[in-house]
Amino acid sequence: MLRQAWTRRVVIALGVTAGALSVAMGAPSPLLAQVAGAPLPDNVPQTPPPPAPGTDAALDSARALRGAALQFTLYTYGPGDEVFERFVTGDTRYWMAGYRTVEFNALYQSQNRTIRRQQLNLTATQRGALYDFLAWKAQEANRYYRYDYYNDNCSTRVRDALDWVLNGALRPALDTVVGYHTWRGETARITADNLPVYTGIQIALGRNADRPLTRWQQAFLPDYFAQHLAAVPVAGVRLVAHDTVLFTAQRESMAAAAPQRIMPALAAGLGLGVLVFALARLLPVGLSLFGVLWYGVSGVLGTALLLAGTVTKHVPYMGSNLNLTILSPLLLLAAALWWWRARPSRTGRGARALAALVAGMALVGLVLMHLPGFTQGSMLLFMTMVPVHVALAIVANGRRSPGQPTA
Repeated sequence: MLRQAWTRRVVIALGVTAGALSVAMGAPSPLLAQVAGAPLPDNVPQTPPPPAPGTDAALDSARALRGAALQFTLYTYGPGDEVFERFVTGDTRYWMAGYRTVEFNALYQSQNRTIRRQQLNLTATQRGALYDFLAWKAQEANRYYRYDYYNDNCSTRVRDALDWVLNGALRPALDTVVGYHTWRGETARITADNLPVYTGIQIALGRNADRPLTRWQQAFLPDYFAQHLAAVPVAGVRLVAHDTVLFTAQRESMAAAAPQRIMPALAAGLGLGVLVFALARLLPVGLSLFGVLWYGVSGVLGTALLLAGTVTKHVPYMGSNLNLTILSPLLLLAAALWWWRARPSRTGRGARALAALVAGMALVGLVLMHLPGFTQGSMLLFMTMVPVHVALAIVANGRRSPGQPTA
């Protein structure tokens, strides 16, 4: 009896711990200001920036002369260390570099990438100031930065440079919500054809990624940024004077919206649930293998998700994540005990209790997703996994006939 009570306490403690972690990850991220568009704290340049236009008359005169004579100078924030460890931890390292325009355009054409040129309606002074700003950013002390896919990338850095040269007038012009765009939705749209990446995004992103984006935030995608520059007046003036497509990529256009895959996901989840019941009736050993694999893979993903949302620099986007109610480290223990679920021993009782607890957590997460303040765009994932978690709990805790195999 003491052993049984101890086992129950351990299982309950594990469940409470996993539930607490899930709820904690559902709380608002402390770095929400970063998600809203504030500069990343570790991307502060090492030397002070040049004076903004309008702060030094003599400097503005020199800039006007330089800006009037300036032709084409190309800078990109694109190069970076594509190292797996940096990607996993979020500690990516990119830098600014200068290129000859002709060579850079040739590279884009060789990669079948569309080239769109927008000539901006800047004064000679603003052109000279922008050149100074970019030259300052290209200095060895300032050129490196931690790449952030949504908040600090090669597109948002161009946006920020223009906002600087316009004395902060660009952000107010773009800082309004138009339509319903989210980081999750836009990422799903551009990765829809790559199912593993698409699925990984659905697992990884928490509910902070489901907040409506302003046009300023949509600028993390170059296409949106170019559209907004061309359409929105800044301080009453159209910023784009000429808009030209120099090269059009020879490939299918990107989808205009993210695909709707909730019903196929539900069909897959129900199909797997039916498979669980069929295996329980016809092939118990197959059910054992399926359960170990299902819980094991889910537990590994849940552990990675928990770590990413707590100890990496992905916290602003992967934290506050209700997916931890269906994917958590607890499932690793469920996988370890699943093979003995039908036995009357302490291990068997623990396996059955864990299966019920996993299903209960999944159902709680499904309910939370429909409550104000907890809404998250992960329904596709829940539709796939909840039916399987529930089916496994039912067959584990269902009645067994005296002659039923225990494997």
